[in-house]
Amino acid sequence: MGVAVALFLLRRRHFHIEKYRDDFHLHVRGQKASPIILGFFTTFFLSLCVVPLLVSGGTLEWSDNSWGTVFQRLLKVIPAALLISFIEEVFFRFFLFRSLRQYLSFWWSAGLSSALYSIVHFIQPVKSWGFTELEFSTGFSYLGLLVGRVMEPGFLGASFGLFLVGVVLCSTLERTRSLLPVIGLHAGWVATVKIVGKLCDPALGFEYPSGAGRRYYLLTEEFSWLAIVLVWVVTYCVFRNRSDGDCVQSDKEGGQ
Repeated sequence: MGVAVALFLLRRRHFHIEKYRDDFHLHVRGQKASPIILGFFTTFFLSLCVVPLLVSGGTLEWSDNSWGTVFQRLLKVIPAALLISFIEEVFFRFFLFRSLRQYLSFWWSAGLSSALYSIVHFIQPVKSWGFTELEFSTGFSYLGLLVGRVMEPGFLGASFGLFLVGVVLCSTLERTRSLLPVIGLHAGWVATVKIVGKLCDPALGFEYPSGAGRRYYLLTEEFSWLAIVLVWVVTYCVFRNRSDGDCVQSDKEGGQ
């Protein structure tokens, strides 16, 4: 993600970034922080509801960490979750999804941007890989290892869960014309993934699926998919539609 941002900044003239500047202001200015807070707690609590189900199912067990330790971890996680969410939402939803939306229907735009959003989460270095000498086929061999992760257990379930997350975020941005609720929703999911490691340990005899790992294990479970759909329903009920006229009016009020 850092490389993508760096390349974007270096080649910003070719992307005509100035045409997005005013539109970006309409998506963040003249608004209160309440959509971020509401979005965060919506995803955070609905996602945490899945954890007791997994504990009762025998895949996870409660850790020995005190509630104080868990709370301290949460306080440390929230700033990082908000920063990660801001960067990813600006790129995947504001630039990518909305650029596609100029030419395609909502479902095609949401589907394509969410598919890419899902895939890039699994492009990670293979730490176990090494080579003795540099050859022409070295890069292709390494690429084969990266692509081979698709066949590992848990990959399809986790990637589908991330795809659903992307669609929910696209839907929320489409309706509200605001980045604030989607940043909050995203941050809540990030915080949940990070805090579950303090709340739970793998049960005896259980190993996290290699294709998802500990980080994305929750997304492999059908209960988590249901929780994501519930977030979609809640956001539809809680966050109101925001028309272009509302955006312009909010921007004028914010500039006064």
